[in-house]
Amino acid sequence: MTEAKIEERSLAPVIVILLVGTIISGLLGYYFAQNSPVTGISDLTVVVAIYFLIPTFVGFLGYLLGWVTKKRAVIYQRPTWEFQTTDFSIDECADLAKQYFKMYNLVPRSNLLYYLLPPLLIVSLTALPLVVAESFPTVAWSVPYIFGIGLATIFWLTMYGAFRASRNAASLDFLPPRFREAIWLARVQRKIPGVSKISIYLDKAEFGEYTIYREPRVVLRIQGIEEIALVKSISEDIGSISRVLAWLRSPDTEKGIVWSWQAQDREFWKQTDNPEDGYYVRRPVKSIKPELDVKDVELVTKNAIAIIVLERIRIYGEDEGLRTLLKELGATDD
Repeated sequence: MTEAKIEERSLAPVIVILLVGTIISGLLGYYFAQNSPVTGISDLTVVVAIYFLIPTFVGFLGYLLGWVTKKRAVIYQRPTWEFQTTDFSIDECADLAKQYFKMYNLVPRSNLLYYLLPPLLIVSLTALPLVVAESFPTVAWSVPYIFGIGLATIFWLTMYGAFRASRNAASLDFLPPRFREAIWLARVQRKIPGVSKISIYLDKAEFGEYTIYREPRVVLRIQGIEEIALVKSISEDIGSISRVLAWLRSPDTEKGIVWSWQAQDREFWKQTDNPEDGYYVRRPVKSIKPELDVKDVELVTKNAIAIIVLERIRIYGEDEGLRTLLKELGATDD
């Protein structure tokens, strides 16, 4: 059996290749442009051969080197990850999200600029000698310098971008969970009446100095009944809510009372010990919408809280504080 291993190789060779390649690309760009002056549209063959094909080749070479060096950046023999649930405050989770991409060279991190800028530069460099020759012949002396700088930039962008955005053997395990989505959801939900505490739960696993996370979910507690009730929510996209589970401890059932809401269903389903006997419950917080969708984050959360509070009153009796909370939520029990 292969022994589990995670070993990051030194980035020194990558940095050397990036710097040397950038310098050589700049010098070659200057050399070719200096020795291949363009005097007009009649030199179109030179333009294509020098000012288009060379930048395209340099961009391809940079991408290839970035991809290869990212693949070789780690020696990875997958460990058996054992996950444990850990809770974080919103601020702690936000700090973790900021640091996660900086922790390892194992996580791919893409950026639209890596894909947009090199083609734009190639097109610009292709047009450069023609524009100068036809419209600004007095500054023709600057073409070799501009072409050299442009070629160096293309190499740097493509290699750096490919290294950052590519995956290697470890990347699948180290892909970040939906930090941003959970943080956004928690910040919206903590403003809702009755929320006394809110946390973000993550499944956490460690191997040596390495840590990975899975399945972020937002868990809120309700003022006055923190010990016997909670609402757990999951978001899969910024600005939306995908799944909700509302739970209330009950003397009638060992597992407690559970209601669930899902984006595909859009109504609250009250679970029972027999799955076939579950049923939909009405929404205590009224709205003009016939059903709730993934964008109705506040309404879905308010209804989950109100459902729990009404059940708590039904089981344990009246409570003035909880009745006040129902009014703040805009809920009714008729």
